[in-house]
Amino acid sequence: MHESVRDSVRVRGKQRAEKQDFDASPHGFPRVYPDARTFPSSYAFEDPFEDVSIRRCRFAMFQHPVQRELADRPTLRRITVERCHFTASDIGPIILEDSTIDTIWFHRGIWGPQVFAGCAFKHVVIRGAVHGSIAFVPSDDWWRDHILEPATTDPTVKANERYYSGVDWALDISHAQFTGVEMYRSGIPARLVRRDPETQVMVTRSSVAMADWRRACGDSSQWVAIERFLDSGFADTVLITPRRSKYLDADVAAFRRLRDIGVVVS
Repeated sequence: MHESVRDSVRVRGKQRAEKQDFDASPHGFPRVYPDARTFPSSYAFEDPFEDVSIRRCRFAMFQHPVQRELADRPTLRRITVERCHFTASDIGPIILEDSTIDTIWFHRGIWGPQVFAGCAFKHVVIRGAVHGSIAFVPSDDWWRDHILEPATTDPTVKANERYYSGVDWALDISHAQFTGVEMYRSGIPARLVRRDPETQVMVTRSSVAMADWRRACGDSSQWVAIERFLDSGFADTVLITPRRSKYLDADVAAFRRLRDIGVVVS
């Protein structure tokens, strides 16, 4: 049965997750979530939120943060999220630093990919199996209301550009085994993303302009990613073929052809 926990619940680390109605998992779930807790949709991390490990938990209909001003967005540092499940949950526009996401499940169903909207990253590693579909997008407002327009004038994009001016690297996805992922219109500078050179490649607006990239894509659907990247207005991006995708071989072959004609620059 549900057991309501009314006081602080130790997540692990120096901080506690403070929330009323922070429920233990339903009966029968401990085999899947042996130490699980459920973060409800109304849960909010305090700012700053630091030095915490969250393991084998569920985030249900989790929408964080809800902020009136971009300047109020929280900064999370030295966070480990391991073997957690996210159901119909979107996150952003947080700042996440010096953190690791390791083996995770995203459950979205008919609502499309789960979204990291306008998040800014510094020294964040995503590794292990990433089940389900996720999308890194420049902002929640753009994603919901202006997706057919260039994103470069969006206030969150401008704020993240200022943030990234002082970052040596943002994301390391080189050991992430994605099932489905969109990063081609994220606004994260491609040079700041540590990648697997075979399945995660960098293209620029200028390199795309100089070659017949549609023909080079062949049977691969990566032409859609390139087209949407161009529509976004960003200067560069990362194209990814998920290692867990049935289209892996076709996409890797397309990346080789795009590299041969100079579209893939790194």
